[in-house]
Amino acid sequence: MVGVGLARRLPLWALLGGAAGLWVRPLESSVTPAAPSVQTVNDNVWVEPGPILPNQNAILGAPLNEPDVNPSVPMPPGVPAQLVTNPKPSLGRPDVVPIAEVRSTYDSNIFYDPKNQKADLYTTVVAGLAVGWGDFRDQIEPLGTFQQTYEELRTPQFDVRRFFYASYTPGYTAFLKNTGEDTLDQNANVGARWEFGGLTCDFRANYRIFSEALVDAGTRIRQTQLDIALNSRYDLTGRISAEADLDVVTHHFDNRSLVDSTEWIDQNYLNYQVFSKTSISAGATFGYVSVDSGPNQVYEQMLSRVVYDTDRGISANLFGGVEFRQFDAGNVPSETNPVFGASLLYSPFAGTNLSVSGSRLQTPSAEYVGQDIETSRVSVTCTQDLFGKATLSLQGTYGSLDYGDNGGVGDIHRSDNWVGMEASVAFHVTASVSVSLEYDYSHNESSLSQFSFVDNRGTVDVNMLF
Repeated sequence: MVGVGLARRLPLWALLGGAAGLWVRPLESSVTPAAPSVQTVNDNVWVEPGPILPNQNAILGAPLNEPDVNPSVPMPPGVPAQLVTNPKPSLGRPDVVPIAEVRSTYDSNIFYDPKNQKADLYTTVVAGLAVGWGDFRDQIEPLGTFQQTYEELRTPQFDVRRFFYASYTPGYTAFLKNTGEDTLDQNANVGARWEFGGLTCDFRANYRIFSEALVDAGTRIRQTQLDIALNSRYDLTGRISAEADLDVVTHHFDNRSLVDSTEWIDQNYLNYQVFSKTSISAGATFGYVSVDSGPNQVYEQMLSRVVYDTDRGISANLFGGVEFRQFDAGNVPSETNPVFGASLLYSPFAGTNLSVSGSRLQTPSAEYVGQDIETSRVSVTCTQDLFGKATLSLQGTYGSLDYGDNGGVGDIHRSDNWVGMEASVAFHVTASVSVSLEYDYSHNESSLSQFSFVDNRGTVDVNMLF
């Protein structure tokens, strides 16, 4: 974690950028009726929807048998408009959501050991509560599913729903054989989204205490993560908008031989809508990485981005640029590295989504003091809705991890090639209950043999939001 002296070590531009990203007006305490948002898409008129209806899927935030009219997803041609005759309150009544989950997993290699593989069956029981206002139910993420807040691919398309919620979902994991790995895990979330005139702000915070196998360390690790994100967008004109995003990502490990880190990221974009379906952006990212062992790091990224969205099932998000990274050690030279990413989405039919994404990212290593990891990743995903009653998902991923070639003071030269495959089917039993079957395959081939492994996992998950 960053100490009290962080402010003295941060350069002036980081403090100014963080202050700009955090500027918001206080939330209005009164609930004031607001006129519904009316827009025309593909010659159809739609308005901001009200609260989730009884026949909607509370877990996925979409109706079971009716088209989704979320304002962030324009309605396809031919879908009738849902007109609201009376304006609804800006947030409405408070909503209390009990959360329960039971997840059982068979894991063929719980420690990612290449030689002495230990298989086990472990079960996680989660019970918690979420309280909030507005349409927030599809924002609730159960224990173990939170993704790292900072995403290398960003999109200027903002969801305009207003909400606030807080959730707490502790969970207990029990192993059938390796009972010494039993853990009581913690998961707390806070989320909010609001509009202030032309300014839209989205805030997320997640605090987790959990155990899982880590590719970097090559074993199962108990760890604590605190991730905070504040994303904001301001519409300057009909064609020009600005983004200011502030993210904080922390990693703390109970194993004191590993390296704890905290990363501050201030990312800013100026967007211009060139055509109705195409926008271009110029941006800059400023980052600071504080580690408990080894030199701290400061980096700057100059970026450009192109977003293409037809509103008819095809969208693309491409960005690229150059990164300049400096190390808090006199004998370590500065580094200049390319950064890039792409995300492509194609929906040939209703309920069918095909996506391809790739990126290059540089992060500090948890295993080696003063060492960075250059990670290149490509992922292909296909999801298919099955008659509104189930969702089928297939994903294949390839990742390359290089240590020692780009940045850091360590003398470790290690390269990993990781291949993963995920297949799952989720059955929407009722509006509040879903049951999913999942299979995960992982294979890591490392230049250091102690980090190579093969792992197979099969999971049955019952998820309930009431």
